[in-house]
Amino acid sequence: MKVIYILILLFSFNNIYSQTVENYGNESFSLNSEEINAMENDLKMSTVHVKVITTCSINPKWCESETMAFGSTSLVKILDGKYKNQLLNISALCTETKYKDGDTYILKISPSPSFGVGLCNNNTYNTDRSLYIKEKRFPMLFGILE
Repeated sequence: MKVIYILILLFSFNNIYSQTVENYGNESFSLNSEEINAMENDLKMSTVHVKVITTCSINPKWCESETMAFGSTSLVKILDGKYKNQLLNISALCTETKYKDGDTYILKISPSPSFGVGLCNNNTYNTDRSLYIKEKRFPMLFGILE
C-alpha cells in the first residue's frame, strides 16, 4: 500500500512540475555537455543568487534502502552573473528541502554523485549529461540553496 501512495505522490509532483516548466521557454536546452561542466565549475567559485521556480522534496527515509538513492530537486533561475536568466535544476541527495517557490536564495554547488538518483519530480539524475540535452530537460547540478 505504501508503494501505491509513493507512486501517486510522485505522479502528482511530476504533473505540477511539468505544468510549471511549460511556462518557461526552452532557452536552456542549447547548452552542451562541456558547457554544463564549465557552468558547474564557474558556479562552484561564484556567489550566485537564484529564484526558485518550482520545487519538490523527498522524505530522507526513502534513502534507507540499499538499492536506490533519492533526491529533492528545484527548478531555479539564475539572477546574476555570467549565467543570468539560465534555468537549471538543483538537486540534493537524500535531503529534505524546504525551499519556497518564488523565494531568492544563494546557490552553493556540491559534487554530483557518480550514480543515478531517483528524483521527487518523477525524473532521474543520470551521470551522462548529454541525455538532458537529448530529452530537452534543463541541466541538473547538485547543491543547496541558502
